[in-house]
Amino acid sequence: MKLTNNSYYFDYNATTPLANSVKNWIASGDILFANPASFHQLGKKSKALMNQTALFLQQYFHTDKKFEVLFHSGATEGMNTFIRGFAEYWALKKQQIHFFYSGVDHSCTRESGIHLAQTGHQSHCFKVDKDGQFNVDQLIQDVLQAKKSGPVLLNYLWCNNETGVIWPLDLVSKVKKETGCFVHVDAAQVPGKVPHFENLNTDLDVYSFSGHKFGVMKAIGFSFFKEDFPFTPLLLGGGQQHGHRSGTENPWCYTLQLALEELKENINWPEALAARDYFLENFEKYFGTHALIVAKNAKVRNTQTISAIFYNKKADETMTLLDLNSIQVSSGAACSSGIVRPSPVLIHMGHSEDEAKCGIRFSFSPYWNVKLAEDYLSKLKDILGKKFLS
Repeated sequence: MKLTNNSYYFDYNATTPLANSVKNWIASGDILFANPASFHQLGKKSKALMNQTALFLQQYFHTDKKFEVLFHSGATEGMNTFIRGFAEYWALKKQQIHFFYSGVDHSCTRESGIHLAQTGHQSHCFKVDKDGQFNVDQLIQDVLQAKKSGPVLLNYLWCNNETGVIWPLDLVSKVKKETGCFVHVDAAQVPGKVPHFENLNTDLDVYSFSGHKFGVMKAIGFSFFKEDFPFTPLLLGGGQQHGHRSGTENPWCYTLQLALEELKENINWPEALAARDYFLENFEKYFGTHALIVAKNAKVRNTQTISAIFYNKKADETMTLLDLNSIQVSSGAACSSGIVRPSPVLIHMGHSEDEAKCGIRFSFSPYWNVKLAEDYLSKLKDILGKKFLS
């Protein structure tokens, strides 16, 4: 995406600009602000808008009302609610759980795994290869073994934020059917990036989303969860949302509906896929001896994420060069006080520590096409070519 200040924003997996429909709704001033728990008319209107949004989400994602909707601040809160809440539910029954996750999961999942292990539960980090794939048969065997000594919750990363690798839902559906474990799906990076993302597998237990990943303001998210999924609420207080999440409810969750409607109306999946393929092919032609495309041979990948390791070029050096030339990208490595730390995701995929310090992620608008991909690649050639190919 080219911004009004002539800079290029290639960091959509971090956060997205507001959808036009959301901006127009805010600018109209015709927005509800009253507490949905209030008895007066304005409060009832706010509550009605929340109920309308929940019904829209159930219909949009074809859940056939098999899931309840929980509004929250985003996927990090959602995942903490259901992962830690699951563990606490069973801890109150004097049982430890087994929590399965991958080292390529989001940091909140990895940190939850560490936290659970420190509080008396069993955490299991399953392996992936350099293309981001895991062995589903081995995972089934491990889950069956763990289930002999306690309830099992599996976190499943539908789409990886750093690499764009997709794990199809039919794989985890197989795990659930053969083991009977509970499954939480991290769906934060899915809307606008995975074709047919609205077709949820209703055999699974929980899905968590973040609105700011698809055009909604920050601190608005939602989860779908089965009524019989056992968990203790993370937030206690006034008992809002049927006691599942206390705290004043936010009628601005309606912007989820606006952004998803706009996404459905405007996205062109064949164009986005063609843009991705063009960029991948020509990026490799130009930078092939100087960079490695991460998970190049992944079985399925999303439409707009390309992660690359530039040999012997630290991520902060590459990002600084691009930023000085008005291109915003990100890295899987955390930069703090001038120290570049290796990306845990790349490390877990089998890359060396030095390689993991050199990873750069390009995440484009879901609305891109081949013409835009040509423009973006031309800009990168002009800037990086002088630095890396001279």
